Amino acid sequence: MDCTSIGLLFQKVEVLGVNIGRRIYYDTETGKMILDTGERSGSVEETAVEEDIKSFPMLSARSPDSFKVMQLKFGDYSKEFAECSSVLVDLKTLKLKFINQKG
Repeated sequence: MDCTSIGLLFQKVEVLGVNIGRRIYYDTETGKMILDTGERSGSVEETAVEEDIKSFPMLSARSPDSFKVMQLKFGDYSKEFAECSSVLVDLKTLKLKFINQKG
């Protein structure tokens, strides 16, 4: 591949961008969310779970057996996340529960 082709490839990738869904790390006993990595878009790279654990003190300070992670696709539950005050994981169904508190 010549330099022109490589340049065009990079332009295509930059225009298209990358969309990475959020990861929800949650406590295995309570279902409480420990960390929401948020969605990322543009010139970003996806991280491995192991990298997240090293990067975020709220994960690295915990025993690995005390939490799990749920990977969401980009755009999943966007409206619910925007409108909720907190999120729990139902430990029986492993589905998200969005808590809306007025206040």
